[in-house]
Amino acid sequence: MPSLPEQLSPLSESQLRHRLASLGCPSDPDGERSAYSSGGRLAKKTYLLDRLASCYKEGSAGRVVRPIVAGVSLPADRTSAILEALRFADFGRKGGGKSRNVEAQKYTVLGRAASDAPHKVSAANQHLWSLALSLLRDFYPSSSSSSSSFTCTSLAVTKNFVGSPHLDMKDTSYQFAASFGDLNDGDGGELCVESESGSEIYIVSTLNKIVKVDGRFVHWVKSYDPTRERFSLIYFCVDNLTRTERDKEVYDYE
Repeated sequence: MPSLPEQLSPLSESQLRHRLASLGCPSDPDGERSAYSSGGRLAKKTYLLDRLASCYKEGSAGRVVRPIVAGVSLPADRTSAILEALRFADFGRKGGGKSRNVEAQKYTVLGRAASDAPHKVSAANQHLWSLALSLLRDFYPSSSSSSSSFTCTSLAVTKNFVGSPHLDMKDTSYQFAASFGDLNDGDGGELCVESESGSEIYIVSTLNKIVKVDGRFVHWVKSYDPTRERFSLIYFCVDNLTRTERDKEVYDYE
């Protein structure tokens, strides 16, 4: 699990101040000015992060870790097929490193990488693209119903995601997440999503499931054995014409 300051790091300075005020320990302007004078904006944000982390640790309003069951389980024949396709995915020359605020051993985006980017799926990944979209359509039918405003413009494909807490700022709507590999339930790799207030952290397994979440809330992946194999698919939207407001952190949970 990332440290508390790391979990809070995607928040802006104004969001950090709002959290502090809501917990009854507002920021100290003199402390912010002193930190800025000694180390610039990074030092000022570090001051706010440390102050908020201390408030959570010392106060009565701690962060509750809440495991939940959500999403739709996928049948073994479909998970085997998508896993085989993922193992042969073309991640390109720059398939590793950081992208979309995350770190992964391998990473690529199929479809549109941004709102102003063209749709692009290589010939080598057409089969994976088709399989992935059919999973979403067949097992989460509400994602493509006429009453839904979600449009899957993009698909993030990762191998051994090890990202820090982050926000998917380019997303214009909620997203769908799924993961596959040789992990078992309880081995780690669950998706951790922070509540709007920061008082709760939802822990939800995406292993061989499709889970509807909103990546515009702070989230990360729980640590797991790095020698194991974990692929993930993130179905997201960058179309401004179908933008939705943030509504829930995790949908359809028990």
